[in-house]
Amino acid sequence: MKEDMKLTICGQDIADYEIYIADADETVLYAASELAHYVYAAHGALLGISRKIGDRQIELGIDASLPIEGFSIACKSGKLYITGHESRSVLYGVYAFLEKYVGWRFFAGEMCIKGTETGEYIAPVEKLLAPAATEIDDGYVFADAPVLRFRDMFGHACVDEDWCAENRINGDIWRLKNMPAHLGGAERFAASGGHTFYDLMPKEKYFSSHPEYYALINGVRTAENSQLCLTADGLAEEVAANAIALLHENPTARYISVSQNDNENFCACDRCRKAEREAGRGNLLFGFVNKVAAIVGRSYPDVKIHTFAYESTICDRPIPLEKNVLLQYCLRSCRIHALDDPNCKINARIAMQLEKYAECASDLLIYDYRSSEMQTFLPIPDLGLMRRNMRFLAECGVRGMYAETDIFCANSPCTEELRAYVTAKLMWDPYMSEEEFDRHVSEFLQGYYGEGWTHIRSYLQIWEHESRHTHLDSVTSVVADDDGKDVRDGERSVKCRIFRPERLQTVCAALERELDLAYAEASETEKPRVEILYVAPLWYRLYHTMEDIMKTGNDEDKARAVADNRRLCSLMRRYYMKYTVFIGMTEMTEMFHDFTLPPSKWKYWGAENKSKVFG
Repeated sequence: MKEDMKLTICGQDIADYEIYIADADETVLYAASELAHYVYAAHGALLGISRKIGDRQIELGIDASLPIEGFSIACKSGKLYITGHESRSVLYGVYAFLEKYVGWRFFAGEMCIKGTETGEYIAPVEKLLAPAATEIDDGYVFADAPVLRFRDMFGHACVDEDWCAENRINGDIWRLKNMPAHLGGAERFAASGGHTFYDLMPKEKYFSSHPEYYALINGVRTAENSQLCLTADGLAEEVAANAIALLHENPTARYISVSQNDNENFCACDRCRKAEREAGRGNLLFGFVNKVAAIVGRSYPDVKIHTFAYESTICDRPIPLEKNVLLQYCLRSCRIHALDDPNCKINARIAMQLEKYAECASDLLIYDYRSSEMQTFLPIPDLGLMRRNMRFLAECGVRGMYAETDIFCANSPCTEELRAYVTAKLMWDPYMSEEEFDRHVSEFLQGYYGEGWTHIRSYLQIWEHESRHTHLDSVTSVVADDDGKDVRDGERSVKCRIFRPERLQTVCAALERELDLAYAEASETEKPRVEILYVAPLWYRLYHTMEDIMKTGNDEDKARAVADNRRLCSLMRRYYMKYTVFIGMTEMTEMFHDFTLPPSKWKYWGAENKSKVFG
């Protein structure tokens, strides 16, 4: 440790201090051990942990008067106090102390890369940088609390539980992470975090005796891949009773979801059709959820009843929701432009909807699609917009977010680690300055990719700059025109075309050139992190050119395209990209044996049922 990075408290070296805890639970005990571990790693100072009051101590404690999940770091009479609203925020306060005054950065958690050529887990990426301050004087106070109360994300880059705690991710909507008690646990739902109609009304229990509870599709009641009949007599009462039973089984749960299934097969009975004509499908759903919430609220007044505004239930004039309803708006925006950009008609309508939902709901949560779902190798070129967009959401009254990242790809070539890191920072503080956001980005790139990090930054800037002429839906990867209508090539929507066709070869060459420069300067540990990025521009170029080359190109062009495709598939296998959550690419998938098959002909998830842009 350099002398100018030595940390002093009231003029005394931190090595002269010990950590004091009193009647601590396992989360605070763990916070103490993390503080001792990282101070030792940075300064070589081994801080003892004591339950006896002494003179020079760093005291970890709880103060319920602080904001929820808030913490403070204060120096008084020679002692340092790291205090949190509850145990979890004591741990958050310790990590904030380690970042601000010791210099630790927790960039990426343990990540699995198990391909045919690499079978190992990548170790967590932690770096010791210059701290923001190295002296803490008597009377100093730093206090902080999150703007977004519920902060959750999922994907290969953010599934590591330690990383989630270090970066203050507190949610686990889908129960896909296992946040143990020593990490402060997680905000969870009583059951699944969404699409719960069949969970609350299982067909095995109800369909034979109450088929009228289920959707009428083509004149037949069905409990297969459809919704409930939201106008059925007695249904709201039965759903509420089952919700109450689940809450009784999960007494610590703060949320329960009463939300539509993941399909568009809504009931077509006369009563539902009439209600939709009069109020709209979204308000039909919200009226039903209001009934359930009113009943559940009598038994569990502090529990939030969660529901979606999703696909066809998103509406422009929503009805007021009960105070205990937590509304989650599923954000299908244009990823090329800012949410508050009035010149983007797609986002202008979404901004209007968000303002309306903020008026009708006391609690607003966002379900955000932060990576391309159908074409997982297409980078979303919105890094420069993320701070502005998160601030806009906070100003709309959003107090929670689930950021769905690369769930469809085991290891993404789209800098998802960086995006997860800055998303976590923005969830906590969407009002940070542009300079602070830029610092987070630069620190990550330098710490994760090494000496050639400026070339990775240039690489990302090329993606953004060359994409500004169009509009992009990250769910379908369909591009739209300035009126928000999907661009078509004959009968098909145009997908993934974010570069102007005449610029494609030039841009892809520039992207690979920046990666070459970054790779040349990377250490052996960092080279795989750079190499994985080659997949994106290589895939993009072949996706848009190889099909025509194989039809009309000369033998030399065809051979070059096949060689490039072989290289692409080799990289995919090396970095375990053949397996995805829903697509199921395996060793037997055609693409890994027939390299004449262009990426545009690969089988992508949802291609047959999600062709329309922006819902």
